[in-house]
Amino acid sequence: MSSVEIPKPLATLTKMYVDKYELPSNTELAFRAGRCERRGETNWVDPVKEKGLCYLYVEDGLRKLCYMQRDTKKIMDEKYLFEGDSKYIDVKELSGQVWGLRFETSGEHNFFWFQEWDYEKQEKVDYEPYRAILREFIDGEALGEGDGMEVEEMVVEEEQASASGKPASTHLQESQNEDKE
Repeated sequence: MSSVEIPKPLATLTKMYVDKYELPSNTELAFRAGRCERRGETNWVDPVKEKGLCYLYVEDGLRKLCYMQRDTKKIMDEKYLFEGDSKYIDVKELSGQVWGLRFETSGEHNFFWFQEWDYEKQEKVDYEPYRAILREFIDGEALGEGDGMEVEEMVVEEEQASASGKPASTHLQESQNEDKE
């Protein structure tokens, strides 16, 4: 698999995280993120209050996404990403902070929220470059192929506003493309 093209500012941040958290040297992208947990069997997800880090790398030719707690450096989750099985999920909500990972064979869903922050501007960073890289890496498809890339979207409602930078609880509903004949 060829390397994912990472914009220079994100590559600089990734290098800093590789050094600070002792990540594999071939880490392609690393960013601060938190996990979201589903409320039982409902379509609501709540952000978990912890400082985390997601990182993507290739090991023995296999794509891998890992989640670690930043304060303990403990890896909490490791996922191998197989083309046709792993699917990036765009979660559409006001902040654009929440995204997901679905596995076709098991039906497992994982949700995360971006924790990156622009300290100079005192605002959230633009998450779209992260989302584009995640789509490519998770789905195993190349960027820039336009119509060949289908992104699953989920429609959400926010339960409450949050001033802390943490996303509000989010109600998920898979969007349905209804073909009328």
